[in-house]
Amino acid sequence: MNENLVNESQDITIGYDCGRFVVSVKVGMGSEDMVTLPVAVWDYDAIVDALVRHKYSAADVEAIVQNKLNGEIDADEEYAELTAWRDKSKARAAHLMNLGEKSYDLVSEEWQERCRVTVDKVRKEKLAAIIAYDGSENVNGFLLNGVSRWLDKSTRMGLRQNIADKLALGESNITMWLGDIPITMPCQQADALMCSIENYAYECFNVTASHKAAIARLDTIDEIEAYDYTAGYPDKINIKV
Repeated sequence: MNENLVNESQDITIGYDCGRFVVSVKVGMGSEDMVTLPVAVWDYDAIVDALVRHKYSAADVEAIVQNKLNGEIDADEEYAELTAWRDKSKARAAHLMNLGEKSYDLVSEEWQERCRVTVDKVRKEKLAAIIAYDGSENVNGFLLNGVSRWLDKSTRMGLRQNIADKLALGESNITMWLGDIPITMPCQQADALMCSIENYAYECFNVTASHKAAIARLDTIDEIEAYDYTAGYPDKINIKV
């Protein structure tokens, strides 16, 4: 995350995480600490929650409330301190919301739209990344004498037909162009080579399809963003002539 927007009082900073806004606010109330809101979130309740959590964890709050209900010794004092801190947090949050509006117009429709991140949006971005990776040299390629080459689907089908024609005519050898390199070899060997390349392409297709299906099944932004779509692809074919 690269922070690059700081208001004059340094009570609010705005950074970016994967292209989305992340806001941090100063706790104040005697503290110079900063607390960070969830990614792409800017609202009053989120600020109040972050400020309260800075001093009291969820477990702390639950214990204090339970002690109050059970009539434990010192429970009233602890509960009063919690309530006082929450009231201060609410006042601080209101101040920060106002400050955010003046400094960055954070309540504008434009800002809210830019911050509005949904699971569907993140899923769409991840699927686009999967498609781009599938079409890149990371997947589409085989090694010919140590140099990465590739033949698209139509070229592969054309070469396989050429090989079949040669065999039907009783010819023994065929010259194929793999990229800008001509290779002459027995037709049977050429057919086996093209089968290997075609099988590699098919296995890559299956892996890409499985990644797309996996993304479709995930329910949270964190799960989708953490998903590694580069895993599972077969090793590239290594051809030496």
